[in-house]
Amino acid sequence: MSLTFGSGHFYTPKKSNNSLMTILWFLLFLDLGGALGIKYIAIFAFGVIGLLSGFRIRQTAEFLCIAFLIVFWPVFCFFFGLVKGGDFNIALTQLTPFFCAAIILFTFLRYEQKDVLVGFYNAGLMLAILVHLIFILWIIIPEFWVSFFGEIGGNLHGNFGIRQVMGSEIPGIYFRSTLMLVPCCIYYFLNNSYIKGVIILSALLIAWSKAGALVVLLIVFISMFDLKSNNQFRIWSIVAFVALLFLLLVLNGAAVENFTTSTYQAVVGDNYTGMVRYEHFYSLLDLWWDEPSTFIFGQGFGISFYTTAYNKWVHNIELDHLNLIRKLGLIWMVLFSAIVLSCFLKLRNSNSPLSYSNSWALLGAFLAAGTNPLLASPIFLMYFMALINRSAYEKK
Repeated sequence: MSLTFGSGHFYTPKKSNNSLMTILWFLLFLDLGGALGIKYIAIFAFGVIGLLSGFRIRQTAEFLCIAFLIVFWPVFCFFFGLVKGGDFNIALTQLTPFFCAAIILFTFLRYEQKDVLVGFYNAGLMLAILVHLIFILWIIIPEFWVSFFGEIGGNLHGNFGIRQVMGSEIPGIYFRSTLMLVPCCIYYFLNNSYIKGVIILSALLIAWSKAGALVVLLIVFISMFDLKSNNQFRIWSIVAFVALLFLLLVLNGAAVENFTTSTYQAVVGDNYTGMVRYEHFYSLLDLWWDEPSTFIFGQGFGISFYTTAYNKWVHNIELDHLNLIRKLGLIWMVLFSAIVLSCFLKLRNSNSPLSYSNSWALLGAFLAAGTNPLLASPIFLMYFMALINRSAYEKK
């Protein structure tokens, strides 16, 4: 029986192995910048497994729209950017994640989508445990880890070193994929796997990912009021929020004040990080004012723009929702956001507990990934396509 997107027809997968998926996803989490080269091994393995699993095209308007957004429009932006004088290597790098997403969208016909997603969440948990382990070892032998990450790729992995936080020096352990721990954390909390959720949330805090931790707390807080969430989750969430407020406000008020102030400053632009985003935003406004067509249709791939934040031409900025509008255009971004919302609603309205947990995880991932250049990364787009496939048919 053929699988039709968003319908009541089902396809029974013939293969299941979340252990293999966990390994492949973990390689992406660990090496998203490609410093070790294992990222490319993982993507190649996904491609081989997908092709061996079978190829499919669902004859529905929604699926064809997704195919247009993930394949045809990015290919057009690739050539459009080259015609405008864009850098070929940069353009190819920006196009590649969409082909990685197509692997998941068009293949994995015989692979159980539950295992693809569970493998993703397991891999996120593994990275969180690794962050904890590195944090402990870094305190014992800090010099080793500074030189270790510097020798094997440095910033390609993320941001590693000693950070000044509220007057204290702490190890800074920030993998490029850190914000993709957000959907993993939300998933485990909604599935009542609180220990796993706490491990990941604490890893976000250790990485000093304020955006990631805030998105997790925001989504968990909102989902508490969702009538479809289970009673156990609501009770434990309320207890946790009350306990957290008590501990932070009563026992450590000064730290909370510092954290709140620094977070507020990051948003409104009173510190360096906030000012950088502020300057990026107004540089984009200047670009769109001078070239209004780029706001609607995008500049294409491989094209840089001038930002006063760094006083130079750049290809990526931390405001990734706006950055994708710059590259692909407002029309693309509106349609892409509509697909995200549609997928969220289908998963949220499902009778499957797994799909329900995935719905809020997707929303968290979409919000968090936009605070860094992750929305058009292989790991986010592949994860999103796995959720698209999950929403096409429901299995508990």
